[in-house]
Formats: sequence, structure tokens, C-alpha cells
Amino acid sequence: MNLAAREEKDPSRGRVGAAAWALMVVIALGCGDAVSGPAGAPDAGVGRGDGPVVDGDVPPQSPPIPARQVTVIRTLIMAREDAPGVSEGIDLDGETSRASGATGCGQRDFTASDGRPGIDNQFGLLVPLIEAAGGEALGPYIQGSINDGKFLVMVELDGVDDLADDDDVSLTLYRGLGTPYVGADDRLEPWQTFDIDPDGLYSRVDGVQIIDGVIEAGPFEMRLPFYIFDFVFELEIHEAQIRLQIGSQGRHIGVLAGAVGIDNILSIADDIEGGAQIYTLLQTLADSYADLLPDEEGVCQALSATMAFETVGAFFYEDAPRPR
Repeated sequence: MNLAAREEKDPSRGRVGAAAWALMVVIALGCGDAVSGPAGAPDAGVGRGDGPVVDGDVPPQSPPIPARQVTVIRTLIMAREDAPGVSEGIDLDGETSRASGATGCGQRDFTASDGRPGIDNQFGLLVPLIEAAGGEALGPYIQGSINDGKFLVMVELDGVDDLADDDDVSLTLYRGLGTPYVGADDRLEPWQTFDIDPDGLYSRVDGVQIIDGVIEAGPFEMRLPFYIFDFVFELEIHEAQIRLQIGSQGRHIGVLAGAVGIDNILSIADDIEGGAQIYTLLQTLADSYADLLPDEEGVCQALSATMAFETVGAFFYEDAPRPR
């Protein structure tokens, strides 16, 4: 199958049904196209080595792990305080700050559900207040953007030798393009094929380690476009970090955290139709909860924010241009 002809074959580009996927696998195995397979599966064209073992046969070898692993974020939520003092996230500043303490502009840090201290996620305290002011929950809007293909964040691991422990892996976040297929559970189906947005910003971290199936990478800069309340805004995330717990078949869970500038938050509110009614509220709250990026006078100019997500396995078209 000529992937370059995908526009004529499939105008939606990102949609790969079960029948089409099966056909692609058969053709790829027959002609040796170099398409990365699911996590833990052999590259296309590589013998699987399966089949019954009879007397005198050499036992089949485990299939090689593809060096390049691609996944797409299928669910994403703004993490918030799950219980008093408990929130998912990452220790972004290397401090365990206390209320009115000397670090974190006096903001109290959280503890993760697994007991990790020093979690920075002040924006999580604002989410319920923002939803109350807007009268809507943010979650369904974000999920709708993912399902519509407006918010496709692709996570690529490259140079993988071992998904449990590896001392040199590259992690890249891309913005994907395509119209995804959504299953009955209202979530993206796995193993769909997408393009890479050549104009979208990407973030890459080299020399990343996998330790006990967990990746922690950063810091890096990134921008995420959100489609919420019928408008589009870009969240600029500074000194971002990602924590990814690797699962089987591309089903990873993770958190993406970083610093969101107060100016960025206020400019978003200013651009919203009718946003003037919450502008003053946001300004007061942001100033009160800011905990990162202190200026020369020690006044924090950003809030820590955390997004929790899940991924499923995916593919990139072979000829998808990669921004460099």
C-alpha cells in the first residue's frame, strides 16, 4: 500500500478502522514496509517466530521491542486537589514548600497519592473556581477537543532497548493531525495513524532514563492549544516536566506539569467573550496562588499546573514531516 496516496484512499487521514488495520499489517508483513508496530511487537517485515514447538525445534524468541514507540493522548484532565493536601503532579522546583514558608512564595505543596512530597499544582486549586464562574466543567470540553482531532498530543519514545530499564531514550511531544476514530467508550481507538503538524511546536528531551518502567523528563518549553467554551487559547507552559508510567501496548499513564504565567492566564480571560466578568477574579486568585518563577523582588509570576493523561498506541505516517 502506498502511504503517499492516503489522501485519496482516506480523506480523514487519521482514521484507521479494524479492517483497514488488519489489511495494513498483512501487506506490511508481505512487503517489509518499515512501520513501527505496537509496543512489544516486532517491526513490520520481521518474522514473529511464533508457532508450535516440536521436538528438535529451537524455542521461539521473544519479538524485539521496536526502538521507536508512538502513542497518542486519549484522555487529559486538569489535575486538582483529590483530598486535603493530595494531588497528582511533579516536584517542579525541588522544594517541599509550606504555607507562609520561605520557598514557593509561601504556597503549600501537595503530596502525590503514591507518597511523593513537594508536588507543585497551585492551578489545581483554581479549577473548581473557574468552573463555578463559567458554569461548566472543563473535562468534557477537553475530551471533545481530543475526540474531534483538535487536540492531538503525540508522545514518541526513540532509542528504546528495554521498556522497564533503559539509560538512554529520547522523548518527544508532537502535535498530531488527523480525524481520529472514537470507540463506543467515547475515547480514541488504539493504533490509528496520524500526521505530524509541521507548524506545531514540539518538545524533545534526550538522554532520558527509564527506571522501573517510569520516565521522568524535562525541563522543556511547550504550548498547548485548548478548545474550551467555544474559543481557542494557547496555554504556555514553562520549565515543563513529564512523568510517564509505561504500560503494555502503549497504554501509559502520566502527568505533564509546569509553570503557567499569570500574564498568560489573564490574556486568555481578556480574549474570552464575556471574560471581563472573571478577569478581576482571576487576577486576584492568580496573584494569591502564584508559586513559581519569582522576579527580582521575589514575587512569583506563575502558577504550577498539572495535567493528568492516558495514552494508547498509535503510528505516524512514514512520510510525515518532522519539525526540527
